[in-house]
Amino acid sequence: MTTKELKPWEEEISVEEKIKRIEKQRREIDELKTWEVNLSDEDKIKREEYKFNVAIGKYIDPKTGEEYDYCAPLVGYPSIDKPQLKYYNREKYFEEKPKRTVTDQLFTNNKENLLYTAIDFLGNEIKFYELFNNIKDLSRSLSRLGVGEGDFVTLCLTSIPEAVYSFYAMGYLGSAGIFIPPYVNTDKMVSDINAKKSRVLIVMDVLYDKIKKKLKNTTIEKIIIVPTLNSAAPSLKQVANHISAKAKVKNRKKEILWNDFIEAGKNYPMPEMVPYKKDRPISVVYSSGTSGNIKGILLSHDSYQNSVLSYPTIGVSLRKGQKLYHVIPDWTSTGTSTCMHLPLVYGSCVFIDPRYNADVFAENISKKDINYAIGTTSLFEGFEKEENLQGRKFSDLRYPYVVGTPITNKEIKKIERIYNEHGCFSGILIAYGSCENGAAISTETPTTGHKPGSVGIPLPGVDIMIVDDDGNELPYGQRGHIMVLTPCRMIKYHNNDKLTEEYWYVDKNDLKWSKTGDIGYVGTDGILYYCGRANDYSVINGEKIYNFDIKKIIMEDSLVTDCEVVSKEIDNENYLCAHIIFEDGIYNFKKSELIIRRRIAAIQERLYEEYQNNNMIPELIKIRLEFPISRSTKRDMPAIKNEKKGFVHLEFEKGKVKKLVS
Repeated sequence: MTTKELKPWEEEISVEEKIKRIEKQRREIDELKTWEVNLSDEDKIKREEYKFNVAIGKYIDPKTGEEYDYCAPLVGYPSIDKPQLKYYNREKYFEEKPKRTVTDQLFTNNKENLLYTAIDFLGNEIKFYELFNNIKDLSRSLSRLGVGEGDFVTLCLTSIPEAVYSFYAMGYLGSAGIFIPPYVNTDKMVSDINAKKSRVLIVMDVLYDKIKKKLKNTTIEKIIIVPTLNSAAPSLKQVANHISAKAKVKNRKKEILWNDFIEAGKNYPMPEMVPYKKDRPISVVYSSGTSGNIKGILLSHDSYQNSVLSYPTIGVSLRKGQKLYHVIPDWTSTGTSTCMHLPLVYGSCVFIDPRYNADVFAENISKKDINYAIGTTSLFEGFEKEENLQGRKFSDLRYPYVVGTPITNKEIKKIERIYNEHGCFSGILIAYGSCENGAAISTETPTTGHKPGSVGIPLPGVDIMIVDDDGNELPYGQRGHIMVLTPCRMIKYHNNDKLTEEYWYVDKNDLKWSKTGDIGYVGTDGILYYCGRANDYSVINGEKIYNFDIKKIIMEDSLVTDCEVVSKEIDNENYLCAHIIFEDGIYNFKKSELIIRRRIAAIQERLYEEYQNNNMIPELIKIRLEFPISRSTKRDMPAIKNEKKGFVHLEFEKGKVKKLVS
């Protein structure tokens, strides 16, 4: 990959001359970046104003003051030109953002919304004044235990109101919550808890048994057990009492039920809310582990605030009275930031249902007047079942967002057709991000709409740089490694300084760029396109093949609804293996052998036509009904790679299928 695509008249230049020109261009780009970094605050604003004018296609001549069309990029590199500015609201973009804690922001923004519903949980509508009181009650009770500024409280709970109270109580006290998933292995759980000498654990009753034995060698001294339905509607209290009875307090010195804990702190003095401080920690969230081991990620108040305060600038505006479906686990940054803090700060209601189920997801959206739905691909698949749709309307749904495992364009079209048939004319929107970068990096909006492969425009304040394998920045349209400069970034990996150091790329101007581990490119319109993970490749006959390139072509087949491509070793030889889901129930090879063989042969021929490379033709095929989902709610790729049964072998040579080997 080269830094700049050469013009036709340059083609006859010698290789040495081309290299000199490229190196000169790179030096000029570096000098320009350094000049921008060293501008005064006032001049930086002027520079941004200039880029804003260029991005929207208007430029004011500084000498004459006349306005004329000017659509050419500044230098041809998205990290400098920032063409995404044309999608932003100019006034809001240059508006100074307040420096507050997450809790202070919640309280300040909702002073006039006290009687509006903040949380809708299983039939119980919790008003904003009740939310505030519950946050303060928990803060007071934790303060009674000695929890205060700089302390870490371990939290093993999700998708219940008590998780919301706990998050904001951490902000109130100047503490931080370790939102630990129950599936974290024992050694990591012990290490992460003990690293911060966390003394208090708040845990859901249904998760307590999963982690109880893991707590043996930790610093935990007090365990607060929350019945899952503790905040449900009165009609469900009987069920809630039954569940809480399951979680009997066996060690009264160490364990206590939530309501008893809150009651015990009622007469304790109310502590003062701790003020904002730059880079003050608020939470430890966890990565899904798709790129390796699960990692704890330490986020600050700034991570959350810089993210949620940027959304009005791109036209994603939540208002009081609207409702957002919160189902993403709270041990992720998307769960606590996009699904919790974002709607509540703007006075919207958070609808919570602890059941992570595609059928429940579709049913709730149709029955509960949901306006914003943020879910994984597996959840949105609930709309594809006819039994979930009979007699239902989705007319209130305005912003359906897919996060996590990328959704295919076929699935998008299918779901949107279903939406249209049931009164919803909003298109599926894609958001892209990572816990390390404070949830969202980029997002599609109603203004940008959806384009195949697109993951939208960077959030305001976020810069994207695409680099080649040697770290050289690439211009528009060229595929490379996605690097991110964001004010929402993590403080560091929790309890892992070595991994933190490896994650950052510090440029010549001491700016910290996140190495996302993803491959993509930026279009001239500023829209980011995601191709896949940088480690999603196979080595076939010594050649590195990106699996997502193969998947892209397979997905173009009209009968294929989904697929994954991995490598599989047989007798010390690597084979490219395609896991395919066909439409119309074509999954049994013995019953549909002729149809499947013809489709696979056509796919193999199409791949050869596209790439002219036998190494890029999968010969091992597995036809399946569905893909396994991991505990982190994403597609379980390790499980797929380790499967050993159900494969057929279709050999391919020189653009022609040779033979079928069962």
